[in-house]
Amino acid sequence: FTRRGEMCATVNTPDGMKLMVMLPFLGGANPDVSNLAQTKSVGTAIAQLLNAMKKVDARGLRLPPPYIDLDRVHPLIPEPLKALDELGSLVDKTTRFQVNDILDRVIADANACWKKLGAQLTHGDVIPGNILVQDDRVCAILDFENCAINPRAMDLAGALDTWLWDVLGKDTLWGRYDALGHGFVSASKLSRDEIAALPTLILLRNASV
Repeated sequence: FTRRGEMCATVNTPDGMKLMVMLPFLGGANPDVSNLAQTKSVGTAIAQLLNAMKKVDARGLRLPPPYIDLDRVHPLIPEPLKALDELGSLVDKTTRFQVNDILDRVIADANACWKKLGAQLTHGDVIPGNILVQDDRVCAILDFENCAINPRAMDLAGALDTWLWDVLGKDTLWGRYDALGHGFVSASKLSRDEIAALPTLILLRNASV
């Protein structure tokens, strides 16, 4: 506890000075990605959050880099397209060529998306572990440390990506896609350009992670 009851404090740790924050207890549990009612509720909550964040004036705020800035993801990798070359024999030439070709295309496609879609303040990390549900309804969205300026469809793309890892290649993934999508459009419409951009945004998120 802080001496004067503040909810945050700078604390000296073995890794240096860290900002520690105390939050009130929030009920609920992480969603079950196979529960379509919860998944639809998550889609709706994403759209509602984006609608609210669109009203936030982020000018002058110090924010994390947007997903498009792959050269700023990690300070030791300022040139992502050359990163694999530094691994030498750990990665064979064919794999390096394939990965760099994918990255090159993803960066080009993502740059085109950025010009078409515009951008706003986004959560940046809408994954099951950052969401709490209760009675099949979202009761909290957590962890805003990746909050940045991105196309708003980036948050939906992140959810589509992380909701499907255990069913990739299986027919059951389409039910989850539908649930997230129907939940989202119940609170906010997607443009044709945003829908078309989703595959590219999913790949961009994977490239960044």
